[in-house]
Amino acid sequence: MSRKRNDDREVSIYLIYKRLDQNEEIKYLGMYLDNKFNFNAHIDHTVAKLITIINILARTAELQWGLRHKFLKTIYEGAVVPILTYGASIWVEAIRLNKNLTKYKGI
Repeated sequence: MSRKRNDDREVSIYLIYKRLDQNEEIKYLGMYLDNKFNFNAHIDHTVAKLITIINILARTAELQWGLRHKFLKTIYEGAVVPILTYGASIWVEAIRLNKNLTKYKGI
């Protein structure tokens, strides 16, 4: 019989007699870390940022007056790809979960 771990325990930390609140996630070196280190928060923030950038690129790519394909590709490779792959060696296991992979595919 295996023992179930209680990961929902709260630690009380005090600074100058005041209790510090715990956060569900923290941003450290551009990576969003959640309290279970499953990188769901990082993937959610990355997807939201990329949707904004891709929508801006889509507006500038109008057929009649927009940027040429060459310029859009340069912007994509310089802006979207680095955001998409930043820290990938750390969170690569998290992207293998179907729900996280679906988030990236939906961009």
